[in-house]
Amino acid sequence: MLVSLVSLSILWAFAASVTLGEGLNLRKVETVQDHFEYPSGALGSSLQAERRATMVYLGGR
Repeated sequence: MLVSLVSLSILWAFAASVTLGEGLNLRKVETVQDHFEYPSGALGSSLQAERRATMVYLGGR
């Protein structure tokens, strides 16, 4: 009985550590994404506005 309990406890601790590590990695990725989201979003909006202005200019000829 004691061997089963110890084995189960070790297995549970390993599974918890793997899950916790993955969770911390996802949180770090989310922080990086939030840090770079605004500049890349502004760039995308600027490129779309430039394309729209180009199409208006070319379509108005």
